[in-house]
Amino acid sequence: MRKFLLLLVLVLLPAAAMAERPFAELLTAAEGGERAAMLATGIAYYQGKGVDQDCYEARSWLKRAAGAGEIEAYYLIGTLDDDGSCGIGRAERAMEYYRLAAEMGHSGAQYRLGELYRTGRGVEQDTVTAFKWLEAAAAQKEPRAFCSLARIYAKGGEVKASRQKALRWLRRGLESHNPDAVELCRMVKEETGL
Repeated sequence: MRKFLLLLVLVLLPAAAMAERPFAELLTAAEGGERAAMLATGIAYYQGKGVDQDCYEARSWLKRAAGAGEIEAYYLIGTLDDDGSCGIGRAERAMEYYRLAAEMGHSGAQYRLGELYRTGRGVEQDTVTAFKWLEAAAAQKEPRAFCSLARIYAKGGEVKASRQKALRWLRRGLESHNPDAVELCRMVKEETGL
């Protein structure tokens, strides 16, 4: 666990430090090929921090960062495509980016990819594949995955129903204190009667 946290800090620290730089300096570093600066520039354009919000520029810089090996950039591009916050929501395109990040071990991408397969958004619905990706995310302590696994075990089907396993996953999600996970687990609890 300590190794994971240390790795997480080492990966996110450069991007966080980059985000604190004035935008002009950040852009110069990104144009100079600094990988973390490319990611931070894409995020700045997406969030409108230090610059006017511009989804086209955000996507462009995130693609450059992804091409330079930034796993988080693949995930963020997927998120842009998935939630439609930049105008057009295209789950099938989001799936491609989530898959790239998920295969590189990004827990958020594993969760989101699992959800696409669970719901059939952008892909053919496949509970077994959803379960595989959600388990991978849960193994990395992604709290939203706990809630989704609870839902799958509660409903059964391609994955054998188990009230005991559903309750165990639901409890983990609620105890995570992650606001998104807690809200999701409460919805799952209400929806499934757990």
